Amino acid sequence: MGSRCFSRVINACILFSITPPSLLIPIMQYSILRGEDNMESRATNESHMEGLNNWSHRWKFAFLVSSLVNILMTLSFIYILDLGTRCSNSFPEGGQMIYTPSEAAINYKLVKYHLGIGHDTQVYEQPPSPEVDAAWMELTKYSITKVSQSIAQSLPNKTWPVPGSADAPEYITGPDVFHALHCLDLLRMKLYPDHYSSKFPLNQRGHAEHCIGHIRQSLMCFGDMTMNVYQYSKNHGYAVLRTDVAHTCRDFDKLKAWTEENWLDLEDEMLALDIHGDPIQPHK
Repeated sequence: MGSRCFSRVINACILFSITPPSLLIPIMQYSILRGEDNMESRATNESHMEGLNNWSHRWKFAFLVSSLVNILMTLSFIYILDLGTRCSNSFPEGGQMIYTPSEAAINYKLVKYHLGIGHDTQVYEQPPSPEVDAAWMELTKYSITKVSQSIAQSLPNKTWPVPGSADAPEYITGPDVFHALHCLDLLRMKLYPDHYSSKFPLNQRGHAEHCIGHIRQSLMCFGDMTMNVYQYSKNHGYAVLRTDVAHTCRDFDKLKAWTEENWLDLEDEMLALDIHGDPIQPHK
């Protein structure tokens, strides 16, 4: 339910609750008997007015209780409708439909994107330099993590044990976002083959094709529907696309902190070792 609609309903409830009793029941009018020596009539009238006052106090109390109950019932009904609306899009609690040990690190915040053109360019998009390489290394360094055996058994897929961890079994995992960043870094290097030819096997076409596919699937998986806008540009003389808008994002710093705490400094060659024992079997 939209916030504007919600506010209108709340205002309607408040207006109903404060409507004066005089607008809800007919107004009772009374005329005092005239005469100087009609004491009996005056006494009767005073007794009648006292009874009416007592009735009025009881009615006001009942009206107040009834109004409060009505407001609570209305708010409960609105909450149920709003809950149903929010649940109808199947967005899972924590943003995950399957188990991940990093669930506690998933938090959301607003992030305004950089345009990536001209002066609004971050270090990651700049030409090769030691500073650029260090920035990308910091992003992708913690791509492999380790989890305990009990956590590994809760994963939806099998995974391989950490070499040499038989006494206290640990298992190899890797948050997908960091693999996607690794793939993006590889494609970035492809833009500068002369600079990175001795550092990275850029002739591996299959690796690059895998990375294109992985990044594509990652973008389609999360399907960010934040609306970009078109605004007039004096430099161009027409409206241009503006992608530097605010997005609802997962807090990357918290995700990175989780991977640092669970980082496994593992070389690819270690995965080729002859390890005794089968990969962990997930719980059925």
